[in-house]
Amino acid sequence: MTYPDITFSDCDVASLQIYPNPTQSLLYIQWCKNVIVKLNCVDGKLIKVLRNVKEIDMSDMPNGTYLLSIFDEQDNKIKSKLIIKL
Repeated sequence: MTYPDITFSDCDVASLQIYPNPTQSLLYIQWCKNVIVKLNCVDGKLIKVLRNVKEIDMSDMPNGTYLLSIFDEQDNKIKSKLIIKL
C-alpha cells in the first residue's frame, strides 16, 4: 500500500508554534520545515544549538527567562521568542 506525500500549503512564519510558554520541562516546536534552534540566556550567552528538533527538554535548566531563536536550514532567522522556565 502506498500513501500520498503530505504537503503543507501554509508554511509561513505565522504557522510556526512554540509551546507551552511558560514551561516546566518540555518545549514543543511545530512547523512544516526543519529548523535550527538557538537557546540563549537573556544576557546573550548561547546555551544550546539544536537541529531538526520538535521538542526541547528544559527540565535540567534553572528557572528563568530565555531567548529562543528559530532559524531555517540556511541560517536565516525566522522568529525569536522569550521563553519562561518555571
